[in-house]
Formats: sequence, structure tokens, C-alpha cells
Amino acid sequence: MRAARHAKRGVNRIPTELIGLLFMPASVLYLELFFRIYFISAQAGGFGDFLGRFFGAGLWLSLFFSLAAGIFLTILCTFFSKKVNRSIALVLLGIITVYFCVQAVYYHGFGAILKLTLAADTGADAVTQFAGNTVNYTVQMLWFILFAFVPFAALIVFGRSWNAGRAHGETWHALFDKPLIRFEKYPVPAKLVLALVMAVLQFIPWGLIMMTNKTTGLRAQYTSAFEHTLAAEKFGLLTTARREIAIAIGGTKDVIILPEGGDGSGEGSSQGSGSGGEGVVYAPNVMDIDFDALIENEKDSDLKKMHEYFKNRAPTKQNAYTGLFEGYNLVMITAEGFSPYAISKELTPTLYKMQQEGFRFPNFYTAGYDDTITGEFVHTTGLIPSNEVANNLKKVKNNYLPFTMGAQFQKIGVYTYGYHPHKYTYYGRNETHPNLGLNSYRGREGGVVDGKESSKYALELEHPRYWPESDLEAVQASFSDYAGKNDGKPFFAYYMSVSGHKDYYFEDNMMSWKNRELVKDLPYCEENRAYIACNIELDRAMEWLMAELEKTGQLDKTVFCITPDHKPQMLTDAQVEEMAGRKLDSEFEIYRSVFLLYCAGYKDAPEITAPANSVDIIPTLSNLFGFEYDSRLLFGRDLLDPTAEPIITLRTRSWISDKGRYNFRTKTFEKAADATFKSQEEEDAYVERVNNIVSNKFRMSHNVIFKDYYRKVFKK
Repeated sequence: MRAARHAKRGVNRIPTELIGLLFMPASVLYLELFFRIYFISAQAGGFGDFLGRFFGAGLWLSLFFSLAAGIFLTILCTFFSKKVNRSIALVLLGIITVYFCVQAVYYHGFGAILKLTLAADTGADAVTQFAGNTVNYTVQMLWFILFAFVPFAALIVFGRSWNAGRAHGETWHALFDKPLIRFEKYPVPAKLVLALVMAVLQFIPWGLIMMTNKTTGLRAQYTSAFEHTLAAEKFGLLTTARREIAIAIGGTKDVIILPEGGDGSGEGSSQGSGSGGEGVVYAPNVMDIDFDALIENEKDSDLKKMHEYFKNRAPTKQNAYTGLFEGYNLVMITAEGFSPYAISKELTPTLYKMQQEGFRFPNFYTAGYDDTITGEFVHTTGLIPSNEVANNLKKVKNNYLPFTMGAQFQKIGVYTYGYHPHKYTYYGRNETHPNLGLNSYRGREGGVVDGKESSKYALELEHPRYWPESDLEAVQASFSDYAGKNDGKPFFAYYMSVSGHKDYYFEDNMMSWKNRELVKDLPYCEENRAYIACNIELDRAMEWLMAELEKTGQLDKTVFCITPDHKPQMLTDAQVEEMAGRKLDSEFEIYRSVFLLYCAGYKDAPEITAPANSVDIIPTLSNLFGFEYDSRLLFGRDLLDPTAEPIITLRTRSWISDKGRYNFRTKTFEKAADATFKSQEEEDAYVERVNNIVSNKFRMSHNVIFKDYYRKVFKK
């Protein structure tokens, strides 16, 4: 009895109203910190890196934003009776907890933060078509889910009275006869005080952010340079979601800073062999565009700035390789999850031959995007995607896109083809791909031909229910469409492959299972062996296609262009390092990739050592095929122009040039071994200039996408 009285007096002394007031801020902070531990540990290159990133500025900004968000949730739980308020609290906390769990599961599977806009766009397809993957990831992350639901469970247990004292003794009754966590109905003045505290907690980090550099600082990351994965580290997961919604509704605005001298007026770089004969003067790759007239007649201030920007950009120049492949066929492939580590002389001899005998780009990087549709967008359009939309191809589906390879082949009278062995509507490709300049687009279950959509255009795959489907079967089912049927004209065939898709387990991946015997003796973990095995299917597809083209006499005049959409998903950095045989930093080297550019009939392909990435492919191909295009209107460069300043950008706005590389996250510049600057001031000025170039490219590409800029320039 004495113990029960002491217990009851102890409980009564607990300020339950205060617990209810602090519970939601504490719960949000708990979720943010727990996710931050998992998120950063999954990326960090060691314990020291983890500590530096975990205790960085992002921790303190997240702390303030989390407390502000928690107080906002508390206010929402103070309008009604305690019972109703508790129900509201359970719903709100449940939704937020599920959101954190979904993001953790998604990051585990895809290595990226899930964009809400992407989930809204493809969520139904993803759930129905990748249900097995989702279950696997969820099971693997069950530990996270259990810990994440601790606050929710606490609210269920301590947010109500259990009236169990008589059955379990007076001590139990003393502890549970009243809710420990109570959400009272607050009067208006109390709500206003809470709102004021929330505003202060929100304003403090916002003010600190706005005081930083608008091009490279936290201000840029919060506004114009917003990128989900970086934002989650710098501002917290809930703030990332809030910023995504705000940007989707209102967009971002920043000041355009035009770099002095343009972004292509440098002294060029060492491109390796094949830089063209000395003393030869080449014309610029430009079109007859009267920018002065456009500027004079433009009323829209943003468009006027765009006209001025593109007018002043230095174009790339024609060179020794201009028109080299004029009149040739082009097979262009965005290869799912492909990487240089999938290529070997023994297992993928055809891809190895392309790599060794074609144009060689040893310093090629993907742009760092983690989803297929964004990587495909870069490869096919030559534009830098906007972070304000999840599916950039859908955003431009009604835009005028004159520089896609399909559109440029159409311009010379070629009927163009596109294929995807997975469901043809996935990511809305039935809506987007005809606008990439494809007269015929076909996939599993249907297609769009000459503007008409029908299931009768479906690719006839031998095993349509395999997951992933076979690239070899896709090539075999489509070859007869274009082989020898263009009345003497070249053909253009685009493939979005699928055989290299994760998951990389033999029991979950039919392409890995199909080729499992070929990789059984490799000294790698199962995931890496399965990864290599499924990519063997792409090699078999290219082997078959080249053999058939040789039979029709077209092989020597067919160019193959193959590059990945993104780095291998699901594989950890450590697993990729196992295949690479060396340590790879997570900011740059993990994105080192492969660009296969091969023509069997051309034996003098050079090695281009300057840094390159996916956005450079369209201008490089356009020059090689002798198409008329304006290099000022694209955001990559012709890799074969030795006078073009080599600057490549990654998703995070980190960049690599011939003089070094800049880490946008840490704000540090690492000078290349052979780069020289006369002084620290000169080096700082160079870094600032390139940061301005990169900032402009991202903003201007965004504007090209959102304002349908090419239509305005070419008056279409």
C-alpha cells in the first residue's frame, strides 16, 4: 500500500501537460536524428567522415527545423477535446513515421531520397510492378521501422488510461489510471505563444541560411540548387519534403550571374590524340539565330536574359571529326544500371571490343542522377534536368526539342524507331518518347506508331513475364523493323534497356539466373556476381545485332552509342569498390562510368582524356553526324573539340574540370596534379568563375525546360 501511495504521488507530480507539449517536438527530433544516423552512415567513407558529416551544420539546422515542425504538429493537436486531440496526434505522428520509414526503405533500395512528385507520378506502377522488390527492401529495413515507431508506440501506451489497477495491483493503477501524454485544448493566447515560438525556431535557421553564398552556400542548396539527397543531410527530411512542395508550387528564383568571357573561352585542354591538325581554322557549330532581334522584341524579362545568355556563350567548334559519320546508321542505347565493371574480355567480349576499339573516354562520369527517367532525359536531350519536377521527360513532352538524335535524323528524312522491353507505359514513355523524335516507339504490351497508340504494336518477346526482361529478345523482336527498310537512307534505333536492372540476386533476377553459371567462379560477393551476370544479356544483344547487321552489309556504317542511366543501384559503395579493385570516393569516383562509341568500319578512334559526362553525348554525336545544330543552346560540349573548356557537372553541382574538382557539399576545391595557378587569388577566381558557369547552366537549362525555349527561338 505504501509503495502504491508513493507511486501515485510520483505520477501526480509529473506535469503531464508539459509532456504533451513536448512530445511531438521530441518525436520529430527523434525521427530526424535516427534517420540522419542511418542516412549518413550509409554514405560515409569511414567513421571520421561519418562524425564530420553528422555533426556538421546540417545537424543544427535540422534541430531547429525539427523543433519548429514538432510545435506546429502540437498546435494542430490543441483545438478539441483530449480524446479527439489524441486521435489527431496519432494520425499525424503515424503519417510522419511512415514517411520516414518509406524514405529509409527507398534509400536502401535506390541510394536516393524519394521525390514526392516522383512517387505521385509513378507510385501505382512501382507498387504493382516491383512489389517483390519492395517487400525485400522492407524486410531488410525492418530494424529501422521498429525503432522509428517507438514514439508512435509510446503515444499509444502512455496516451490513454488503461483502468487495469484492480487486476494488477495498486502500483499499476497508480501509473496508468491517467494518460501520461495528454493533448489539452489550449486557449487562443496559448496557441499564439506556441506559434511565436515556432516562428522563432523556423526563422533562426532560415536567417542563417540566407546569409550564406547564393551560388554555392546553404542558401543555394535551400533555393536554386535544391537537390533532395543533399537537402536531407543539410536541412533534415521533413524540411526537404516541405521545400520540395514549396518549389513545386512556387518554383525557385535566383540571380543569373554571367561568367566573364563566357564558359567556353578557355584555353582548351589535353584531349589526347586526335585533336585535329595544327593551323586548321574551324567554324563554330552555330545556327543562324538573330539573338539581337529576339532581345529587342522580347517583353518577358526572363526570356530576354536567356537570349542574352545564349548569345554570349562561346560555341564549340567544328573539328577533324565533323561529319565523320554523315550518312551512317545510329543505334543509341541508354543501358540500365550499366558500368565499366560489367565489361570484361571473357564475359562480355562484344562490349569489351566496343570499349577497346571505339572512341575511348577514360574520364567519363554519369551525371549522378539516381533514377532511370532522369538519366535517360540527360542522355536523350542534352539538357540538365530540373530538380523542380521528378519526370523531366513528361515536363517536356509537348516542348519543341530539335536536338534529340531522333529529331535530327527525322530532319534529314529518316523514319526513326525506339524500344523498351519493359512495359511501354512505364514512366509515361508512351507520352514522352514520340516527342524525342521517334516515329515508332514499341515496348512490352503496346506502343505508339505514327501517333497512334495500340497493343498491336507490342514487342513480341519470347519471355514477356521475365523480370527483368531480356535485351537480347528485344533486339531480336525489333531488328526487322529497321534493317534494310529505309530505302537506302540510314536508320536510327533507340533502346532503353532493362536487363541490367536490380535486384542483383540470382533468385530475384531472371537475367542473373540465366547467366549464373558464367559468373560462378568470380571472386565477388553474390550481388556483384549477379550484377555482372545480368549485364551479360546486353552483351549478347549487341553480339546478335552486330552479326545480323554484318549479314545485311550495314555493320561497317552503323555507329553504336551506349551509356548508363545511372550507377548500379542497390549495390553499396563497398560492393562497387570490390569490382573496381580500389577505393572510390562517394562524391566523384563512384560516378565514374563508361561511354561506348563504336563503329566497326572506323579503325582510328582516338582516346579523349578530358573529363566528360552524359550531357556531352548529344553535341558530340551531332558533330560526328554532320548535323546542323547550335552548340550554344546545349549544356554539354562536343568532346572532340579540343578548344572547348572541359567542365562537367554532377547532380549535386559538384564539378570536374581539367584543372581540378570542386565538392559542392564541402565547398572545397582539389587541384589537379598538373594544374598551375600563379597565386591563391587566381585559383579562387577560377573556382568562383566555374561555380558561376555551373549555376548558370542549371538555371538556364531549367528555363529551357519550363519556358519551352527552343520553340520561342525557332518560332515553331
